[in-house]
Formats: sequence, C-alpha cells, structure tokens
Amino acid sequence: MIKRRDAVTARDAEAQTPHPDYRPLTDGTLMTCKSIAVDLIAAEYPKESGAWTIQEIYRDFPFINVKVRRTHDDPNLAHKRRLTILLIEETYEVSLIVDNESIIALYHDSLQPLPNSVPKEAIRDALMPYLTLKPYYVFDQALDQYVLCGLLDSVHAYLPATNEVVLLRDL
Repeated sequence: MIKRRDAVTARDAEAQTPHPDYRPLTDGTLMTCKSIAVDLIAAEYPKESGAWTIQEIYRDFPFINVKVRRTHDDPNLAHKRRLTILLIEETYEVSLIVDNESIIALYHDSLQPLPNSVPKEAIRDALMPYLTLKPYYVFDQALDQYVLCGLLDSVHAYLPATNEVVLLRDL
C-alpha cells in the first residue's frame, strides 16, 4: 500500500489539521469518479456493464479508490467478484484496475480434490523427508500465557500427475 509521509508541523498539530486523506470528497469529485467507473466498466467488461454497483469511493493519497462489486453474484459464494479502480486525484486518470476474478479462480481450483489414483498416505510418505518442524510460541488468551506450538513447513510440493516431489520455486 502506498502511504504519504508528509512532515507535520507544530502549527498543524496545534490547529488539529485533519490529514488530507480525511478531507471529504466533493459532490463534483464523486460524480466524476462514478462517471469514470461506469465508462471504464462498459469499455473493459462490455457484457457485464449492468452487473456492477459502486460500493465505496474514498481518498488514499495520491489516489482515489473506487470499489465496485458485482450486483448479481450468488449470495452463497465464498468470495464475491470485486474491482478496485485507482484514479490519480489531480487528473482523474486511471492508474490501476484490480480485478479479483483470477484470485477467486485460484481459490476454486485449490478446492478440487486430489485425483483418486494417489492416496493421501502416499503423498504424506513422499513429503515426509522434506518437512521441517520449527518451534513457535503462541499466546493463548484463554490461558493468559504463551504455549509452545510448532510450524510444519516445506519448500517442496508433490505433483500427483507425475508422482514426484519438486521444489516450490521450480513450479
């Protein structure tokens, strides 16, 4: 996340000058941002132009963030489709469009079961030599003390298609 690091003077502190990010957006700015978002969605997603709703518009220097959500998504979906449009505040130029569709697809792909041809025990046995257990202390609020736990980790992955163990960085 990009954050501005302006120096605050003693005069600003005494006057309790609000941070520039907290200045309210004017009606003109809101209308301009809405218009840009509608035009952008119509151009980038022409088949879905009526399926989006602007959820939030806020300032995050040097950008204005426009959060847009799909209107007709199934309410039972674990993840809703969203767009974030970053506009440069002075020029209203589109700086970046972030669509979470690829992340949702990745999530759904990870939920697919492993092929039945490879039993879980075989995968466990293949990865066992590559696992590391590191001690970690975690604060347990119920006990009001730290509890020794372990982090089970590996830099390897099992590929069921080829029945081989490979380094994660090679994927």
